[in-house]
Amino acid sequence: MTTRTATVRAPSARRTSLAGLAVGVIAALAAIAAHLIVVAATDSDEQLSVLSIALTSLVACLAGAWIYRLLTQRSHRPIVLFAVIAAAAAVADTVLAGFAGQGSGFVIEAGVLHVVVAVVAAIGIPKALR
Repeated sequence: MTTRTATVRAPSARRTSLAGLAVGVIAALAAIAAHLIVVAATDSDEQLSVLSIALTSLVACLAGAWIYRLLTQRSHRPIVLFAVIAAAAAVADTVLAGFAGQGSGFVIEAGVLHVVVAVVAAIGIPKALR
């Protein structure tokens, strides 16, 4: 009995970059909306600028697209692995924000933003690179 393995072609470099940027824009808009909601709900002063949130989301999703591209070449379950990596990155970044010592309000806001970007990336990048 022979087993067949599906050969998965990795997306092109251009397609990977464009998908990362497109999902990054969506993640940035979602993170900015979450930021405004958190600031309004907690009556806290804004500790993060909209520009820094947008740029960080774009860079994270661009890097995520390239990581997903690598996973498609090396794994039989790239979507599951990518979701685990995105969740681990969100948790690690939130923990590191806690060590920054900028107060509990900052950690709560950063945690929310990390989760929002991770969820958008975990759903959007595999869909964009199908």
